[in-house]
Amino acid sequence: MSLETILTDALAHAGAGVALAFADYLSSQLTNPKAARLQRKQTCLQSIEIILDSETNAAQADATGDRRVVPKDSVEYAEHIARVQSYLRSSGLVKLQAPLMQRIKDGVLGVVRDEKINNLSNTQKLGVAAVAEIAYEFVFGFYHATQVLKQSPASAIAANLYQIPAFWIGLLIGSGLKKFVNLIITPQEEKQCDRLIRQLLNDTDIVKLIVAYQPPEALKSGLAERGLSVSAAQLTRVGQGAFAHLKQIADSAKGAADNVLHFQEKQAEKERQAQEDRRKRFDDLTKGR
Repeated sequence: MSLETILTDALAHAGAGVALAFADYLSSQLTNPKAARLQRKQTCLQSIEIILDSETNAAQADATGDRRVVPKDSVEYAEHIARVQSYLRSSGLVKLQAPLMQRIKDGVLGVVRDEKINNLSNTQKLGVAAVAEIAYEFVFGFYHATQVLKQSPASAIAANLYQIPAFWIGLLIGSGLKKFVNLIITPQEEKQCDRLIRQLLNDTDIVKLIVAYQPPEALKSGLAERGLSVSAAQLTRVGQGAFAHLKQIADSAKGAADNVLHFQEKQAEKERQAQEDRRKRFDDLTKGR
């Protein structure tokens, strides 16, 4: 096989990777119209705000009568958890430890609704490329290589190993181009929601709260009546990479606390300011409803 043939074939397989990444993106866009996406993200943002306020202000709820503070053992609180879980799951950041049939159902629905390939880590994309190329060789190329070219099965596979990294590079390029296209066509209001959600995911304990939440047994019947399914969650590989810095930030803040004067007072003031900012964002989102 000449070098020119190998390069041409590698480019074709890289192009297939780009096409698959874009198909993954387009299927998600077509099944999630702009208005529905924006509404879903606004609802997720409101739920994050309410969960955080319920966590930080639970002790003051009776005294202030704050309607945004909901009991952590209530169906309403579980409903807010479910909304945020749904967003994190569709973003590829968490996976739910749901019953097998529920996972199968969510997986089938998510094949079209969510970006399954683009949300994978780079290592997982390499695995997808390997499986896809080996399957391709067995279906289309194996017979030609062994029967027509008279190659051994091992030689036939070895001769085409370059197709795996070519397809993988195509997936990476496709994911990068998809982000660029998405940046251009996404409405400004949706971009603002995305920024606020990312900020809260990175700067607060909301991910820890979502992952650690387990609905009380007494609530499960009430959740079922509302058509909600809330299960224990855990971070995916992508989620672990995205939030690996959280523990480092928490540890460094804890170490500095022993050496900074009035640390508790400063932290309390910072929390009060963060709470006020969240309240303003919540009021802006719900204004006119």
